[in-house]
Parts: sequence; C-alpha cells; structure tokens
Amino acid sequence: ADFMDRFARLCSRYFGFYRGFSIGISDVSPSAKLRKVKFDILSEGYEKAEDAIRKYEEGTLELRPGCDLLQSLEEILNGILGKLRESAGQE
Repeated sequence: ADFMDRFARLCSRYFGFYRGFSIGISDVSPSAKLRKVKFDILSEGYEKAEDAIRKYEEGTLELRPGCDLLQSLEEILNGILGKLRESAGQE
C-alpha cells in the first residue's frame, strides 16, 4: 500500500510538472443531475426498507423459508441494500 501511495504521488507530480496535466475538484465531483438520480434511488430504497421494518414490528412480515421473523427481516433488508448498491453504482 505504501508503494502504491508513493507511485501515485510520483505519477501525479510527473504529469503535473512535465505534461501540464492537472485535475481539480470539479473533475471528480458528481453533477447535480447525478446527485438527483442517486438521491431518488436511495429514497426509494429507504422507503422499501422502512416498509419492511414496519411490517416486522407489526408482525405481518412474510417469512422466508427456514427463517424466523428477525432472520426474514435481515434477508429482506440485505436484498434491498444490495439492489441499492448495484443500481447506485451503475449510474
């Protein structure tokens, strides 16, 4: 890891000094459109997660095969969060 850090600094200095290459914060910051899309994706996922938690608290959550109520909630939430990660990473 230390080698990679030193190598990255060497490359950035080389490109910055000899090649006129520079990178600014605006080059790596997401656009407003992308932030909106990700916010919408996350909001939808949070609503699904809150709905699953509400059903768990009411005792109306559908049980998964071989799981009790808490394990079913955990499996459902892991599925929701996995889909969120996947869809947010695609944008």
